Amino acid sequence: MGDYEVPMEVIDILFGKQLTFPGGAKVADFFYNAFLKLWNNYDVWVTGHSLGAAMAGLAAGYVVQMGYVPKEKIRLITYGEPRTGDSQYADLIDQNYQHHSTEIWYQNNMTAGLPYKTCEGDEDKSCSAGIPIYEINTFAHTTYFDIDVGIFTRRDCHYWK
Repeated sequence: MGDYEVPMEVIDILFGKQLTFPGGAKVADFFYNAFLKLWNNYDVWVTGHSLGAAMAGLAAGYVVQMGYVPKEKIRLITYGEPRTGDSQYADLIDQNYQHHSTEIWYQNNMTAGLPYKTCEGDEDKSCSAGIPIYEINTFAHTTYFDIDVGIFTRRDCHYWK
């Protein structure tokens, strides 16, 4: 084929056999088959802060419960997550993800090098669950390792002091 081999391959990919994509659309079999080979090898990471953390937990739980992603492929990391549901919800999330109920607790401020405690369980009173709601420190909720989350996100995840 010589000079025509690559263009012919491209034409075959773009205009050749098509497969049905979920939802009924047709897609090039080359791309769809490549996607399916890669898809099963990736983990799905879901993360969020504060209200976004609650949404991340719901999203991770949803895709597992609906059968979209196996629980072994989900990586859920949240920061400052509020109590999103009842104890049945917390148990459900814990059944589907390893260590969802684990909390890393800095008793004073979250600064690199300071000691922290690893808290297991949903309501460890020696960690954040032991702070009455009227004593919650909003600065601690929005500052991680001396970085203000609000400023960080407004600057497209770039931080300059």
